[in-house]
Amino acid sequence: MNIFIDTEVMRFVTEKELRQEFEQLKREQPEEYAYTFEQYVQNCTSKNGTLEEI
Repeated sequence: MNIFIDTEVMRFVTEKELRQEFEQLKREQPEEYAYTFEQYVQNCTSKNGTLEEI
């Protein structure tokens, strides 16, 4: 299981927690989050993202 650190609030996030957050966002805003979990992780860990994989 992957673990990430949210550099914006300095807290650890597990892959399971991140997946749950993504699924909730997809339910609430399906048109904005119309992509896969893997793409979501890529977006969150990209240059402008706030997650860093540990």
